[in-house]
Amino acid sequence: MKHQKEQLLKLLETVFELESQLDDAYYSVPEYPSCAPIAGNIDSCRETLYEVKQKLEEVILAVPES
Repeated sequence: MKHQKEQLLKLLETVFELESQLDDAYYSVPEYPSCAPIAGNIDSCRETLYEVKQKLEEVILAVPES
């Protein structure tokens, strides 16, 4: 179980990196009307990733320590 939890924590680190990259992308999109669809797509990806992160954190907490 310890190995499994370590793997899940590594996966969570990757999710944090993706979250940071998507946040950077979202905030770097110019605020022009023509860019609104791009920002919307990035924001949709961020929301999906937040859900994945939350579920992954729940799974990690459910894995026994030993």
